[in-house]
Amino acid sequence: MSAGITKEQSRIIKGVAILLMVYHHLFLLTGTAPNEALHFFIPEFTTKLAYFGKICVGLFAFITGYSLYKSYDRINSTATGTRSFTLNAYAYASKHILSLYGLYILSFIIIAPIEYLTGVNPHSISSISAIIHNILAVNHMIPGSWNALSTYDGTVWYLPFYASMLLFFPIIHMFFELLFGEKNRKKMDILVSILISGIATTLALFLFVILILLPSPSLSIFVYAIKQLLMPSFAACMFIGYLFSRFRIYERIWDKLHNKHVLLHLISSILSLIIIFVVRSLLAGDNPAYASLDFIMVPILVMSLLTIIGYIKPVGLALGFLGKHSTFIWFTHLHFVALLGPKLLSFIHIPVVYYVVIVLLSLLTSIVLTFIVKKVTSLLSKPANNK
Repeated sequence: MSAGITKEQSRIIKGVAILLMVYHHLFLLTGTAPNEALHFFIPEFTTKLAYFGKICVGLFAFITGYSLYKSYDRINSTATGTRSFTLNAYAYASKHILSLYGLYILSFIIIAPIEYLTGVNPHSISSISAIIHNILAVNHMIPGSWNALSTYDGTVWYLPFYASMLLFFPIIHMFFELLFGEKNRKKMDILVSILISGIATTLALFLFVILILLPSPSLSIFVYAIKQLLMPSFAACMFIGYLFSRFRIYERIWDKLHNKHVLLHLISSILSLIIIFVVRSLLAGDNPAYASLDFIMVPILVMSLLTIIGYIKPVGLALGFLGKHSTFIWFTHLHFVALLGPKLLSFIHIPVVYYVVIVLLSLLTSIVLTFIVKKVTSLLSKPANNK
């Protein structure tokens, strides 16, 4: 990490995060396995690890924030001014939002009809309203609909949150450029860009929420929807990721600690991993507020994981491969539970084996879908033959 978090290391963290996500959903959200099936040395180990698994959201958010600064830095290097940066930053945001939603919609188009025809979820495409809300992944923004039958996938609440953060973070970056950027930049141009971008983004998000809540939005429901859209606990993780990247915090720690005290760094990483697990397990509960300290734990967890995994290359390669496919694993794993879970559990009586099977099924599906996406993208990018 002497040069910060690399692309491959980002994939490793995503690999860890997606394994934690599947575990969290499998043994806590769905309740498909006995809570004490993996008792080991800690009472109710399965439940504690499942609650700990919720930190996957903070890991994904942190890596996103970390990557955003690197992307903005690249955009800055080619921009001709503040206005140019603003346009390019929002073009970058639009591209990544549409790309992620595109992958989600592809999985929806394939899975929703199967679940409809098999009766697993006959409501996800039962009406135009249900289809629109599920494609936009916004059911969680309407009180009472989190577990409603019309919800296609309760785990994709992160999509609108991710989109809103990518729209707000150029403003955050410009604010930091105003404070810490090059002195020869025109401050007034930056202020004007911050003001215009802030107003436009805020109005766009407000309009988006109002349209979702039609025909009869109330003030209380509107406030609830905004809170669900912005998710302060996870927004904090993304912001911390941005700060760690901007101020090269990992590079500084690595230079001071790892390069001079290798053994101490490794031991402290192992201890940090254990402490974070224990503390977060003690804080865990049904109230999602237990994730409010993730912005402190996640950056420590990231460095500890990368330090330890750095000594186990095969594990790093495997996690990196999983991280590469983390998006489609996210979009498909619960649907394998819904479609195949009861049948699998009828002859797989060991929960950890059931967990591995769900991960492998999701991974294989991701490999196939990724191949399809690449082929379609390649065909669409080819210029039309001249007639």
